[in-house]
Amino acid sequence: MLVLLLALLSPPAAAQTGAIAGRVTDSTTQTPVSGARVQSTAAGQPAGRAVTGPDGAFRLERLAPGVYSLSVTRIGYDPGAFPSITVRAGETTTLTVTLTPRAIALDAEVVTASRREEKVLEAPASVSVLPREDIAAHPSLTPADRVAQLPGVDVVTSGLTQHNVVTRGFNNAGSGQLLVLTDNRYAAVPSLRINAYNFIPLTDDDIERIEVVRGPGAALYGPNTTAGVMHLITRSPFDSRGTTLSLAGGERGLLQVVGRHAGVAGSRLGWKLSGQYFRANDFGFIPDGRCDHLPHGPCGVKAWEQSARATAIAPTLRLFRAARARGVAVFFLSAAAEEGAAPQ
Repeated sequence: MLVLLLALLSPPAAAQTGAIAGRVTDSTTQTPVSGARVQSTAAGQPAGRAVTGPDGAFRLERLAPGVYSLSVTRIGYDPGAFPSITVRAGETTTLTVTLTPRAIALDAEVVTASRREEKVLEAPASVSVLPREDIAAHPSLTPADRVAQLPGVDVVTSGLTQHNVVTRGFNNAGSGQLLVLTDNRYAAVPSLRINAYNFIPLTDDDIERIEVVRGPGAALYGPNTTAGVMHLITRSPFDSRGTTLSLAGGERGLLQVVGRHAGVAGSRLGWKLSGQYFRANDFGFIPDGRCDHLPHGPCGVKAWEQSARATAIAPTLRLFRAARARGVAVFFLSAAAEEGAAPQ
């Protein structure tokens, strides 16, 4: 009798907990998204899971009152997140979730390994690709900063924008063993046979992808390809119209302003204009015996001081003609200037 009396007096479990319900739809077509995975967490711990049905509906029940975060994931869509959802006892919190479609590249195509379009897995050489998404997510001063994370790539850094890149080792401060291309054009300094990445008239906003081929490529590209090929492929104005402007700043008085504008003239001709202004206080070399005043103590053969200043301006104009394959460059104009002040 006592147990029966306590059961009658205690409130039902449903009245002590809450629920989260909703419907997941496509942001473009407004159609239900089935098979989406819905998960709620509280204080970093999983609290409930559900999968949307054919009508896109879901329901998470028996949730203790409190604040939850909700994540919705589905292959082919960008993840959806709700960082703060309040659940009250005996109530159901209703949500409307929209997911944005996203294309997934299962096997990227490259053009550098064989000088023709082919799948990465079908290329006769080892190839790494940095897609547009990774480039946009991690700003950098030069393309050399990006490829340093790739396997088999060795980068020597001698300044804020001074780098030397090779693959499979054997690097030094002035190696020219890696062939660098920009839209199938040689990007090295012809008179010096070195790759000056800070003089390449190319901005972050204008890079579509970077392909790095590890291993010799003399059979396809001629000399100076002992350590491989790095190909910087720019964005076509037909697929990236509009204006972008970015501003970056940091230590050593770094200031970088980058702008890009792309447009089309009819259905056959496209153009883009990009430029950047860069200024920073770079490291300057001080010989032995001239750095006693520096805070790091006695100087050695290689002492450095933050006193060299470099300013660079690089405008670039490209025209594209839409032929059988869009983005065939028919005209290119660029200019780069740099000034520096040596340490005193």
